[in-house]
Amino acid sequence: MKNLILKWEIIIFLTIELSLICGVEIFGKVSSINTENLASQLVFGTENFMGKYWYPISIPIYNVILFTAILSHKESRNYRLCLDMLGVYSCARILMTLSIINTMLFVKTDIPSILLLQTGLFLPILLMMWGWIYWRFSPPNNNAAGRLFTLEIAGSNAIAYDYFLASFRTIMAKNLVGITGSNRIGNTLILVHEIMVWDILALIFSRAIGLATAGSIH
Repeated sequence: MKNLILKWEIIIFLTIELSLICGVEIFGKVSSINTENLASQLVFGTENFMGKYWYPISIPIYNVILFTAILSHKESRNYRLCLDMLGVYSCARILMTLSIINTMLFVKTDIPSILLLQTGLFLPILLMMWGWIYWRFSPPNNNAAGRLFTLEIAGSNAIAYDYFLASFRTIMAKNLVGITGSNRIGNTLILVHEIMVWDILALIFSRAIGLATAGSIH
């Protein structure tokens, strides 16, 4: 157990993947009112494909990489490679899920609150993923050529928690607090992070207002 706690990245990626799978399972309980709508076909077609064809292949491979990381020494090259593979996969899954959630804005379902539920579930996953990205590409977790970010708050005493804290604070601030880009790529990624968070927050507020308005009319 102590060994698993020290390998906290494994817990992060496992949490992200289980949450994304949970989101797909929620879609399985929902049906579209207008099946001829292009957005509806895109959303439910993608989720149907993921559930029937993608997960039966990806989950076993994901588990093999995950257990390889668990069994590997924390300082080994094999451990780092496994975790980076999980990181790339998780980033791709999050980008795809973000696209689906935005498309859902144009989909009418038999459960009007589904978008609010999906965005509420997705936001902490998004912030968790960005926390890992900031940690991974900040000193001393990468060589000089790979350093994209600098954590200003804790300086040389920074631990992983500080990067996740900075990521989660974006929901309460106009922009990312405490982390700056070390180059153009880093600054661009910070901007992408902020846009993603603003996008999800806008979806949450707009859908919440829409549900409240619809409730007051009825």
